[in-house]
Amino acid sequence: MSDHRNSRRRTMKDDETLEISIPFDQAPHLDPQIFYSLSPSRGNFEESPEAGSPALALMNGVKAQLHMALERNSWLQKRIEDLEEERDFLRCQLDKFISSARIDSVKDADGVLCRYKKILGTFQKLKSMSRAFEHHRVDRNTVALTTPIAELLIVAPEKLAEVGEFDPSKERLLEYSRRCFLALDEETLKKVQALKKSKLLLPITYRFKR
Repeated sequence: MSDHRNSRRRTMKDDETLEISIPFDQAPHLDPQIFYSLSPSRGNFEESPEAGSPALALMNGVKAQLHMALERNSWLQKRIEDLEEERDFLRCQLDKFISSARIDSVKDADGVLCRYKKILGTFQKLKSMSRAFEHHRVDRNTVALTTPIAELLIVAPEKLAEVGEFDPSKERLLEYSRRCFLALDEETLKKVQALKKSKLLLPITYRFKR
């Protein structure tokens, strides 16, 4: 038996009747916090309108390419500087080699004078005899043995008539240098010493004795 508000249910237990009334017109109370905690977050399903923007993706790509281009340009610039430095070094070494090759192959009086002037110019710049010889890769004793030839040609070229021209078929260059040394008289030697003190000639000691 039922009416519009309640429904009754009868249960028989140990010859007793139990009546239970269950109201249907009142909705059960549920805490809204339960639904809030169970509902999925909107942030998991909705993306920022900027995240999927093609313009933003294009801009990021351009920035990345620009950064790579700048790094490559910096590397290339450094590489160019290294190559230029290496080029200058090799050029300097080549110049030294050519210079030394020219002055080592001295076979006559003109060659002796040319070598002497090159070493003299370097000595006047570096202010060092040893560095000048090292720069031209010439042995000091070799230059000293032929110095009288150069000094005679520079200080007293008129005395060449006394010494005569060098003839490689008749004598060695060392023998010709000794004859030039003997042709240096006292007056000429004083001029030579004065020029050596003022660094206008190489301050080198003779290897010959009178």
